[in-house]
Amino acid sequence: MVIWGYLFVVAGAAGVLAAGVLARRERRLTRGFAATGQLVAIEVDQKTTKSGISTYRYPVIRFHTADGREVQARSPYADAGGKAVGESIDVVYSPQDPAEFRVAGSSLGLVGVAAFGTAGAVLLLIGLLFVTYA
Repeated sequence: MVIWGYLFVVAGAAGVLAAGVLARRERRLTRGFAATGQLVAIEVDQKTTKSGISTYRYPVIRFHTADGREVQARSPYADAGGKAVGESIDVVYSPQDPAEFRVAGSSLGLVGVAAFGTAGAVLLLIGLLFVTYA
């Protein structure tokens, strides 16, 4: 039974760590620069799960930074803000690494922080209880 406790501790710690990484990225982007770019493509990924095939559409966006550099990169989030290829799209990017960006107004990063943080904390707590009282 104690082995389950350690597995929960490891999984919980990984979730909390992932939330920390996402939170740090989101903090950089909240201090980031805004730009208007163009949606140049949508890359489709399909993943097979137990319940079937899930399809994810990742926007590829081209925009110019405040200092004039052109950036074209795929968003880490499957969210094109309801836009079609060729349309303009607002982004927020990190001035230190403009390829680190998100679609403006998207809250997917914050949802990830909340999800990983909550799940990680719960698993960590359960694991600690198992280890402590087993």
